[in-house]
Amino acid sequence: MEVNVLTILFVNKIAAMEVPLFRGAVIAAVGQESSVLLHNHEGNNYRYAYPLIQYKRLNGKAAIVCIQEGLQVMGKLVVDEKMPICLGKTHEMVLQVADVEFVQHELKLEAEACRYYALHHWLPLNSENYKKYVETDSLVERVRMLERILTGNLLSVASGLGVYVDSTISVCITELRSKPRVVVYKGVKMMAFDLEFKSNLCLPYNIGIGKGSSLGYGIIEKAKENGNGGGQRP
Repeated sequence: MEVNVLTILFVNKIAAMEVPLFRGAVIAAVGQESSVLLHNHEGNNYRYAYPLIQYKRLNGKAAIVCIQEGLQVMGKLVVDEKMPICLGKTHEMVLQVADVEFVQHELKLEAEACRYYALHHWLPLNSENYKKYVETDSLVERVRMLERILTGNLLSVASGLGVYVDSTISVCITELRSKPRVVVYKGVKMMAFDLEFKSNLCLPYNIGIGKGSSLGYGIIEKAKENGNGGGQRP
C-alpha cells in the first residue's frame, strides 16, 4: 500500500516539553473546527485511531508530520509564509517553514528482517508491564519483552493505515542507545527508550509509533550504518 507522508520542518526551535504547547498553538491558529485529525477528539469522545497529524521536535526544531488524509488538513501551513502562534500564554512566535518533504512510501512486509531503523523517545511501558520490566533481572528477557511490545506497536501502525498484515512482523532490537530516561507524559512519569532495531516491515521515517505518537514520542528515524555497512533502507 502506498502511504503519503509530508514532513513540515519549521525554522523555529522548541524544547521537548513544548511539543504539547506547540500542538495546541497550531490547532488554535488553524481552527479546531477544521478537522478532527488535528486533535483526535470528536466532541467529548477521543478518536481511537492512528494519528494522521503528528507534532514533533526534529533536530531541535518544531515539525509536523502529516500522513494520508492529514496532508490536506495541514495545507494552510505550507501555503502561509508566516503564521503567528503562542506557546502557552506568553511565548509568542511566528512559524516559518524551513523545509517541506513529501514521500510516497510503500508500506509492506519483506520476506526477511532487512530494514534498519532507529527509534527515539519511545514509551513502551504501561503500569502493568513496567512492574514486570523492572522486576526482570535478565537483560535478554527485558529486550525480548521490548521486542514483543514493539511488534505490537508496528502491527497497530499497519492496521491504523489500512494495511492488512497476512504474515508475521519480525522485530529484532540490535542496540539500546542509552539507559531509559524518565519523562512526564500527561502528568505520569514514564520510561523513554532510544534504540535501534531491524524489521521486515517497511516504514517511512519521521512517523511515530506507540504511546504519545502524536506528540513527538516513538519517532522512527534512519539507523546509523552498522558494522556490515548498514542494511536495506526504506
